[in-house]
Amino acid sequence: MPAIVPFKAYYFDARDKKELEQLLAPPHDVISPAERSAYLRESRDNIVQIILPDSYPKAGEILNKLIETGRLIQQKSPAFYIYKTKHYQNGEMHERYGLLAIVKLSKFSEKQIIPHERTFKKVTEGRYNLFRETHANFNPIFFIFNGNHTYTKVIQKYKPRNPFLVVNDRDKVEHSVWVIDDALDIQDLQDSFQTIPLLIADGHHRYTSALMLSDENGSKYVLGLLVDMNDPNLSVFPTHRLVRYVSKINTHTIVNHIKKYFRFEAYDFSEPKMLNQLTKVLERIRKMPQNTFGLFLYNMNTFFLITLREEFPPESLIGGEFSNEWKRLDVSILHEFIFKQLLKIEQYIDDSENIAYIKNLEEAVQSVHNGLYQALFILNPTKVEQVLQITQGNEIMPHKSTYFYPKPLSGLIIYKWGPNEV
Repeated sequence: MPAIVPFKAYYFDARDKKELEQLLAPPHDVISPAERSAYLRESRDNIVQIILPDSYPKAGEILNKLIETGRLIQQKSPAFYIYKTKHYQNGEMHERYGLLAIVKLSKFSEKQIIPHERTFKKVTEGRYNLFRETHANFNPIFFIFNGNHTYTKVIQKYKPRNPFLVVNDRDKVEHSVWVIDDALDIQDLQDSFQTIPLLIADGHHRYTSALMLSDENGSKYVLGLLVDMNDPNLSVFPTHRLVRYVSKINTHTIVNHIKKYFRFEAYDFSEPKMLNQLTKVLERIRKMPQNTFGLFLYNMNTFFLITLREEFPPESLIGGEFSNEWKRLDVSILHEFIFKQLLKIEQYIDDSENIAYIKNLEEAVQSVHNGLYQALFILNPTKVEQVLQITQGNEIMPHKSTYFYPKPLSGLIIYKWGPNEV
């Protein structure tokens, strides 16, 4: 794998935990314009003014000012950092550990860093412009690796100590950071990772942007969070699809097109039952076999659970030089068969103008109910083992195939490179 290197992190100089929480934000791609405004109302120094700037040159100016005024301070010596998240899911506590390091950039063709899903050109250009103006990473690329207790010994050593930073985010996830600056521990970690390739779980656009910038200015590293894919607390959630417009097809015709290939279960989604029913149908979807989707259409008070019929195996429906494993993915069936073949919306998939990718289902259901979108498709999560299987075959999944949770916070640990530092 590429080298991992300790670095001197920048972080906010805050009076206490509450003030620090007011300075941080989630990754840029899950922040709405209204949420951006709310973060800045809490603190004018919030990191959103940089990761979602009014202009990219302005982002560079703001970052430099925060450093010059001492609002952002730098770790005195190079270090690795343990990053723990703690959250509750279905009443159970989940603690996930990872290692923060800067990772030497490597082109995908070298097979040391492996992507797993497609990217959007417009998003990549935006992150490239931000990196070019700031020479900084504000949120780590989320890497997973197939390890064997690679960092367990070091983590166990530092866990009993008080963390360097502790905050809670808007979803009540606790984020904790420990500093690893002991030379022997640093060397131990570097030795452990020498032969392990890294798979990008989240941050494809940022990694691609970093590669583009490296070709221009010679920057060599990118901030990464390394998490063992065998960790039982590694959670993958689905990203659902909202379709704004299906050309020349009304909602009833959509149902008729899909019914030829899918079995249907119907649930009453009329007001005021709609949101109360959502929990019930989500639980039902989770228990269904692979290739099951939720479908909610504008101007219909019915929610449909649709399952691909056994007489139509996915490999018989999807063309192209994809493996059968790729064709059986739920996201592949949705994009390559339902969207492209049944609904004829192929031209809108790659530019994302007509398809919104969303996690908040209550908001998504309300958007369709109010007529902002024509259709909502709900998916089950892609499994980590599916990601591994597809990437081992040198294939790339469709856009937004996975949503690894929890995501690391923006602004908690910042990597800024310059002429005299890695």
